[in-house]
Amino acid sequence: MKGLIENSRLQLKAWLWTLIALWTLIIITSYFWNSYQVQTLLLEQAHTELRTNFFKDQTFRMWATQHGGVYVPVTDTQKPDPYVAFLPERDVVTPSGKILTLINPALMIRQFNELAKQKFGSEGHLSSLTPINPINRADSWEQQAYAKFEEGIKEVTGISNINGKPFLRLIRPTYMQPSCLKCHTEHGYKVGDLGGSVSVSVPLEPIEEMMNDEKTHLIGGHLFFWLLGLGGLIFGQRQISRRIDEREAAFHQLEENRGLTRAIVSSSLDAIITIDLHGKITGWNEQATITFGWSKKEIMGQILSEIIIAQQDRQSLDKSTIHAAENSQDRVFNQRVEMIGINKSGDEISLELSITEIFIEDNIAFSLFIRDISEQKQAQKKIKLNLISQQLIAAVLEISLTPISFEQRLDQILKKITSTPWLGLQSMGSVFVVGDDGLTIEMAAQQGMSSEAVISCAIIQFGECLCGQVAETREVIYKGDISHDQHKNLAHAKKHDHEHYCLPILSGESLLGVLNLYVDHDHQRSDGEV
Repeated sequence: MKGLIENSRLQLKAWLWTLIALWTLIIITSYFWNSYQVQTLLLEQAHTELRTNFFKDQTFRMWATQHGGVYVPVTDTQKPDPYVAFLPERDVVTPSGKILTLINPALMIRQFNELAKQKFGSEGHLSSLTPINPINRADSWEQQAYAKFEEGIKEVTGISNINGKPFLRLIRPTYMQPSCLKCHTEHGYKVGDLGGSVSVSVPLEPIEEMMNDEKTHLIGGHLFFWLLGLGGLIFGQRQISRRIDEREAAFHQLEENRGLTRAIVSSSLDAIITIDLHGKITGWNEQATITFGWSKKEIMGQILSEIIIAQQDRQSLDKSTIHAAENSQDRVFNQRVEMIGINKSGDEISLELSITEIFIEDNIAFSLFIRDISEQKQAQKKIKLNLISQQLIAAVLEISLTPISFEQRLDQILKKITSTPWLGLQSMGSVFVVGDDGLTIEMAAQQGMSSEAVISCAIIQFGECLCGQVAETREVIYKGDISHDQHKNLAHAKKHDHEHYCLPILSGESLLGVLNLYVDHDHQRSDGEV
């Protein structure tokens, strides 16, 4: 017996460390997966911004090229462009005597990009391998892109440093149009030749800062759930270890003095009951009275299975005692089974039971060791619900980071909640958001509801119906009996046997909306449920 207890301790420790390692692995995997999703989303947003800037610049360049440039007054800051001095009409004089100089498309784009860089930090560059103006010469990254253009590639994106800072860059080739030859004929270009390229770049530093902020939030959230799960595992290990210690203490006490057996039986944490071959109760300790409520005087001589065992498990218990009688060579049936018992008040309780064959005056009898494990079952149920809750929160977080519309996120989150196996939820429910007037809530998503209910409950005033009451009080409402003054659409309510959970959706002190869930009509709500 001592060896079995010590082995149980070792197994318990091994299981604890295994579960801690598994839980840690799950949290780490979840963190890296969510970090990857955040990084992907932000980079996609950066690419969208990059392409928006590119097509904006490209449109401006097309306009400038179509017009062959524009004439602007000559000023201290805007001198005639020496790189187009060969053009006969580079400078013109207006009838009023004002001197105008030609700004060709390349110079327009460069000045436009310089202004965008000053104002918004984005980089734009009109480049060529043989530019008129040396400032438009392609840099090393752009030169590599030209080699790919020669292979037929129409767009190149990548990350490179500009002035020592990382930028996300996009470049596309430009081909000679008839209007381009005004400035480039002397360079030997023909219509359709690869004349250069247009590139845009956005700084990565703001995106990296956003990524770091999101990762900080993810670390905090995952650390919280890891500590929560760790606490649950340690608590469970201590409870089981405590049970092992209790049994070891009882064993040592029994070994020290056989004469104390009666006292141990009386003070045991297990209900110890003896029955004869016909199932009549012949022994009943004090813990049995605590567990079942009957005194020893009331219970002696009664058929055990008909008094303290639920109807569905009586046959199983009777078969166990018959098996013990027919196999007398097996003195101890070292196996605990779970059954449903009934106490004096008629309440069902969860039992853990084992049977030992004994002899009383050479007659076969049985000793039953019974423990009330109702609290343990409730604790297991609570742990299971906590795990489901954590998985649901993780799923909702993942959906909330998905790059889809707000309405699609609400639909997916509602489907996830209503399909979760807890609280007796039906696959029906709805999400309301606060209207612009601040006095109504409007249905933004629904699952499994009839068209009649969707129309009737499209807009609900604060204080009206259960959902409106929640919006007004900002408190959770659970209703089993839906009456006419609580349900706006009573006809719809009578078509479905259900109960309601209505919960406020809050952000700090602000009400964002209401979550309405349909619950099985026979659901028994527990105190710690919601």
